[in-house]
Amino acid sequence: MRTPGADFELAAGFLYTEGVINSRADIQRLSYCVDAQTDGQQRYNIVNVELRADLHPDLRFLERHFYTNSACGVCGKASIEALQRRFFR
Repeated sequence: MRTPGADFELAAGFLYTEGVINSRADIQRLSYCVDAQTDGQQRYNIVNVELRADLHPDLRFLERHFYTNSACGVCGKASIEALQRRFFR
């Protein structure tokens, strides 16, 4: 679920809380998927995020073995401590 009209903010916030980016300056561009091969009803349900060319985040720690969705940031984490390690170093 998402708040209609806040798709870019949701995508950027997700990347930040997951540790993929450290600031909004890490994002080069946000855009909706308008690929003609994508089902017309889904085109604006897909957000493309282009990171800075020199940014190479380590994505190995993001691996999960269960279903994830967008929410407050706690869903999908093994513990509250996992969030605290990210934000309170």
